[in-house]
Amino acid sequence: MTTLPSSFIDRLDRLIDERLDDTELSIDSICQTLGISRSQLHRSLKSHTPLSTSLYIRQRRLLKGKYLLQTTNLRISEICDAVGINNAQNFSTYFTEEFGLSPSEFRRHDPESINSLVPELVLESTPKAILEPVPDVPSPIATRPVPTKTRWLLLYNRGPLIGVLVLLGMGALVWMFTQFTKRTEQPGRPSIAILPFTNLGPPDTNPACDGIMDDVHTSISMINTLNVIARSSSDKYRGTTRSIWQIGDELQVGNLLKGSVLKTGDQIQIKVELLDTQEDIRLWGNTYSAAYRDIFTLTDQIVRDVARQLEQKLTPTEAVKLDRLPTRNLDAYEEYIKGKHLMLARTPEKLRASLEKFNRAITLDTTFADAYVARASAYAIMSDFGGIDKAEGLKQAEANTLEAIRLDATNGTAYGVLANLYRVNNKWDQALRTFQIALKHSPNDAQTNFWYGIALRSIGHFDESIRYETRAVTLNPLYPAAQIGLISTCANAGRYDLALKAIQDGESLFNDNYMYHYARSFYHLTLGQKAQAVAAMRVSDSLSHSIQSIAYFRLYLRAQMLPRTMFLAELQRIQPTPETYHDLAFAYAGLGDKEQCLRYLQLAVDHDRAPDYLKVTPMFAFLHNDPRFTGILRQCNLVDPK
Repeated sequence: MTTLPSSFIDRLDRLIDERLDDTELSIDSICQTLGISRSQLHRSLKSHTPLSTSLYIRQRRLLKGKYLLQTTNLRISEICDAVGINNAQNFSTYFTEEFGLSPSEFRRHDPESINSLVPELVLESTPKAILEPVPDVPSPIATRPVPTKTRWLLLYNRGPLIGVLVLLGMGALVWMFTQFTKRTEQPGRPSIAILPFTNLGPPDTNPACDGIMDDVHTSISMINTLNVIARSSSDKYRGTTRSIWQIGDELQVGNLLKGSVLKTGDQIQIKVELLDTQEDIRLWGNTYSAAYRDIFTLTDQIVRDVARQLEQKLTPTEAVKLDRLPTRNLDAYEEYIKGKHLMLARTPEKLRASLEKFNRAITLDTTFADAYVARASAYAIMSDFGGIDKAEGLKQAEANTLEAIRLDATNGTAYGVLANLYRVNNKWDQALRTFQIALKHSPNDAQTNFWYGIALRSIGHFDESIRYETRAVTLNPLYPAAQIGLISTCANAGRYDLALKAIQDGESLFNDNYMYHYARSFYHLTLGQKAQAVAAMRVSDSLSHSIQSIAYFRLYLRAQMLPRTMFLAELQRIQPTPETYHDLAFAYAGLGDKEQCLRYLQLAVDHDRAPDYLKVTPMFAFLHNDPRFTGILRQCNLVDPK
């Protein structure tokens, strides 16, 4: 029996590599190209490897796929095309058999950490050309969970020591897989993020593109059995180069919806595709075309199709809400989406310009409930950011939300804005009831979940508060206020384990945010760790020292740390005014001066500037047995709220 020399194997390897993306590569075509018979090919391979010709070709495809997973951000479906395996499910099955991890699991782990745990266990007869593209990442072939045709040869050649190393490697991979599963598992309901749609038309059609994406997002958010990531998180991926699985990891979401919009004249074309972030594959896609006047019918169909692909059955109530048109006046809709775009800037000038757009939209359609809600939000934001008297801004905001609810009794966003207005005015009973109605109609509204959580914190209902603030973080993971609020709530509640976890979860995302380090400082302070609290506050100040919103906390810390006489000298430079009563109350709380603290607290409340979380913050705990403090709480409706 004769076999071909080892140089033949090199020729075979080059041929396979050159035609790696050819799904039609067959044994017959290889024999024809190399000028040998099938029996010669099989005998030659048998002398070098226990693998059959088909498995040998597959192994080379998988090793190339492994290299691409390590060195590129290509989708798994694109890698399948590159290595000639035309079915992503087959690729995943073969890859798992070969390397002990699925492609998506393998990609999520740092290859170097895998190498440090798993020794280089490669067949001596494995052609070097297979390994040369990734010399720093040895192939963990011997860590397959099921024995293969190569396992016996490894153990036979390398002896008992290799067996021990194999078991250690397998144990390490099992541990990593367990950690991966714990981290990425999405318990309960499926989840989706709608990424910013790409505008394929001229720049002046950008608002229309954003409006369509917003309408799709709003409608999908109505589905109670889905977790839908808030736009303020998903919008951060506008123009991103991040891969699907990276976005999935960062948002902790199972599915992504991507889309593009082309508006030409009075026609619109929308392309969408649904992607699985765990397996990094395209699940479904479609193209929709219609006259622009039929845009809402088009977006409703997209939502129904996405729900069907995710196996979500709309309830009768959800179906009715989906069928309801926000407006029949396209000009009003255009003004509305332009106003919402302007409102994002949060500057007084842009907010006033947004109000003009909303006014125009309402003039064109007096029954446009969403326009009233948007106008209410603009007034509420202006009352905080300037440009309008605070009392007048809140009054206008309330009037517009009530009108929106009169027009659409199921408008969850309107109820959410109204409930938050009640919260800031210390109308706790009304706030809680209205928040519950809001979440009944819009369970996926991250902002409403967040507002409801901090309202519950204000009245001392910590367990419920943590539940709703945690949901807000789930729905809006890249929104710093949600994470920071959760840290503060857990610290106020004495749940230091949860507070620390929230700090650790937010570190990689919000380490450059001054409020994140303020929350860290507050956490350390509640534990009595004053040095750590000061260190965290210094980081916060280095990021944004001019911010006055946390001046009160800075004063409290200085009162705790500085010699009393030195700090009192500093206080003499602060002029008592309605704007500083709140800060002075905290300063004297830091000194433990009950009389002065109560004095300035009363002045702050009398001027409608009550401190947030007055009832629950540990900074005022030393006042809790004083009837004067109880009187202040009663003035803020914080004594035994229902």
